[in-house]
Amino acid sequence: MLINSEKNLNDNFWGEDKFRHFYFNLAISNIFYFETKFNLKIDERKSILISFTIPLFLSLSKEIYDKKKKNNFSTKDLLWDIKGILCSLIINTLL
Repeated sequence: MLINSEKNLNDNFWGEDKFRHFYFNLAISNIFYFETKFNLKIDERKSILISFTIPLFLSLSKEIYDKKKKNNFSTKDLLWDIKGILCSLIINTLL
């Protein structure tokens, strides 16, 4: 079971690595948004979709990899990843 592993019990919701998850996804999402919208001249809706789906796919893939290799799927890591992506999208849609 995902939640009952010993590693997940020691997985602090406010741990330093959670902020890395947040800022990494914030940065990656911003990069994809600005590259697709301004350099590739893709319309805003598609740029937003790309800047949401690719970082989410990468984050989910990493957690699946962690589950298979380390038996440690962290829903907390994934939540911080999603928070970073959503924060980027909010910032980019307001600009």
